[in-house]
Amino acid sequence: MASASHHLRKLANQNILDTRREGKIIYYFIKDEEIRDFFNQLG
Repeated sequence: MASASHHLRKLANQNILDTRREGKIIYYFIKDEEIRDFFNQLG
């Protein structure tokens, strides 16, 4: 899991992802609406 967290943090640092923290849990989400729509179309 540390590897996934590492890569998610890198994407957040590149302003591709944004984060929301709830206690110890960090939620990552895609900032760009076009990219988000693309992944939503994939299912």
